[in-house]
Amino acid sequence: MPPTRDPIQSPKYENEETYVGKRDCQKAPYTSPSHLVQQQDPWNRLHSTTTVASIRRDVYFYDPEIPLDDLDFRITSLYNHHTGLFQDKAQVLVHQETINDTHGVVKLQYPDEILPPCPLPPITTRAMMRHWVSPKKESIHSVQGTIVSPHNAATNGGYSRKNDGGFFST
Repeated sequence: MPPTRDPIQSPKYENEETYVGKRDCQKAPYTSPSHLVQQQDPWNRLHSTTTVASIRRDVYFYDPEIPLDDLDFRITSLYNHHTGLFQDKAQVLVHQETINDTHGVVKLQYPDEILPPCPLPPITTRAMMRHWVSPKKESIHSVQGTIVSPHNAATNGGYSRKNDGGFFST
């Protein structure tokens, strides 16, 4: 091992003899702030342009022809074992969307397709809500009317067994 090697590689302090001066950055500084540059091309164009994958991830997108699992994915492929015998896996799983030159085009939903129902609007009026008040104030420490379980919260901090030694039943 050479005697000049330092086993503790901590940063060395610089003094007048070892000071190398201000080091130049490898990357040139930006000419304008990033929040203004991001509103110009190409960043703005890339942010505003939707892709087929981003449209399909949208919560409102629904297409009943999209395969749900691996079997559906393989069934909808264009592979024909009569004409394309002994093809590799990549050629077997080719779909119609891959062959057609429809990059970035999403299939439109036709009016005769069944769309999922829209969610109901939330109840905002108190007139539609039913409110019930118990005529008798009951103690929160009472064990009457509690759900049957193997542990009873009224004794031993909730960790004692039932009297008959039974288990949770529904």
